[in-house]
This record gives sequence, structure tokens and C-alpha cells, in this order.
Amino acid sequence: MTLSTGGCADDILVQLGTRTDEFSQQTAAAIDILWVVDNSNSMAANQRGLGQSFQSFITNLVETGVDYHIGVVSTDVTERGTFRSGTTYIDSTNTNPEQTFLANVQVGTYGSPIERAFESAALALGVGAGWAAGSPPNPPNPNFLRQDASLFIIMVSDENDKSFGPVGYYRRVFENYKGPGNESLISVSSIVGDPGDGCFEPTRGSAQPGDRYIDLASQTGGLFASICDDFSESLQELSISASGLSSRFELGSAPNVKALLTCSSSTERSAFCVTVNGEVIPEGNSRAGWLYDSSTNSIIFGAGSIPAPQAKITVEYQEYR
Repeated sequence: MTLSTGGCADDILVQLGTRTDEFSQQTAAAIDILWVVDNSNSMAANQRGLGQSFQSFITNLVETGVDYHIGVVSTDVTERGTFRSGTTYIDSTNTNPEQTFLANVQVGTYGSPIERAFESAALALGVGAGWAAGSPPNPPNPNFLRQDASLFIIMVSDENDKSFGPVGYYRRVFENYKGPGNESLISVSSIVGDPGDGCFEPTRGSAQPGDRYIDLASQTGGLFASICDDFSESLQELSISASGLSSRFELGSAPNVKALLTCSSSTERSAFCVTVNGEVIPEGNSRAGWLYDSSTNSIIFGAGSIPAPQAKITVEYQEYR
């Protein structure tokens, strides 16, 4: 159908047509996730605040179906980078991964007041002080790291890192595990105080600026989230990123969002008919279903509705031509 305003030099011709875009979710990722959580006495309120959000993180990750290993260490280097509660690591063979993770991630508040998260992470992965590039690691947590898996490190602290040495040194330490040319398989994310002046949250108190953490996250393509913000969205974004699955699918053409369609097996009308493996997925929010993002011309799935590995996604809509 062609619409014309008719008659003048500034007439606009718009043709309305139906289009179906098809996508395939990528193959399941293998991901080794190391949490490094501050266990100094100033972290009590922050650990309580993180508790519920940690549940969201692990639940979302388990639901994606990815092949994961999860280890948890503190920022106290006297613990030599050993995983918490005697658990080697958490994976899909664990009978209750959510409960085990929540027990381990509550690291307590009796650790050293000198937070050395970078060193603790390096120790957990088998590289201590004085390590030289090319030397084999000697990890205290056997079989956690896998050659074919990505390494995703998440650090949580209300004070800046005090590890010995420059940030770039630790970036090279972590990248060494995958070898030259595989730097994209490593990322370090942080939930810390805002850069520059830190931040304050009334129920949890103040946090010093986490500039070293933020610098390392920037150098490795990781994420930064403020420890003074609502943790739920930060942890949700981290779980999506850690899964390695796509939540955003960019459309191939500009949609007419005012043209409503009736999807099969549904009585509701919407600008988009979105299906995953043939099942209609309703419009929703950041937790479930999908949303249309006009700024990127994309369909974005909520954390609880991200298509499983190798799923087939279709998006039907009317377009402007």
C-alpha cells in the first residue's frame, strides 16, 4: 500500500510492508567466573545489600544453560586465593548451585583492612608475587580454569585496590591465561565506589573511589557498576554478560510501531510478533519478555527470557520502505 499526501513538491511517499527478521542465538558458552569480594569490616551493609541481587545473578546464569564454573575468594591475600567454604568451585553438577553460591559469596567482615583484590585473584588463578610471563601457573583451586572457556572476573569492594604493582601488570597476568591473540576471552568487571570522589548510600554508608578497579575493567572490556546504586540491575547486566549469550537483536529495517499485528495463538495486538523456537513471546520488561529499543532499533529480551543457546528467533513487523 502506498500513502501519498498528493499535490505538492514536498509530498512524502511511504510504503508499508510486512517483514520477518530471523536470528540464531549463539552456541552455549563455557565460562569460568571468579568473584573477588571485599571481606573487611566496612563491607557488612554492602554484603547484606548484595545478598538478594546475588540470587538474581546465579538464577539468571543457570537459566541460560551455559557451561559455567564459579569460584569465590576474598580480598584478603592471607587466604592465598583459596575458594570459600572448602568448595572447589560451583558448576551445573552441583545439586543446589544457587544456595551454594549464596553461602560462598557472603565472605564475612573479619578480613584484612588492606584490600588486595588483584593479588587475591592472581593467587586464586595460580600466579603469585614475582610471576613472570610464560611461567606455568600453580593454582590452589585445581580444574577451575579450562582452556576452552572464557574467564570472567567480578570484583566487589567499597575501597580502592591496594595490590602491589600497576594496573597494567595485572591485566597482563590475567590475559596470559589465554595467550596472545585471545585477549577477548578475558574480562574484569567491578562493583565499586564511583571514580573521583567515591559515593554515599544512606543505608550502606560511603565508598571510596574504586579508580584502580575501574581502570582494569576499562582495559579488559569489563563492566563498572557503582556499589552505591541498586545492585539488582548491575547484577542482572553482569549475569547476561557472563553468560556470553545475546539479549539484543538488531532489526534489519525501520519498523512502523503504530501498525499493530495479531500474532498467532495470541489475541493481543502489538507492533512486533516475536517468537523463540516457534513460541510467541509477549512484550514485557527488563525481567521477562522483550522490549523494543528505538535508539538501537533492536528487540531486547529481559534477563529471564534470553533465548537459549542455538534458539531460533523471529521478529515480524511492518516496515517503512
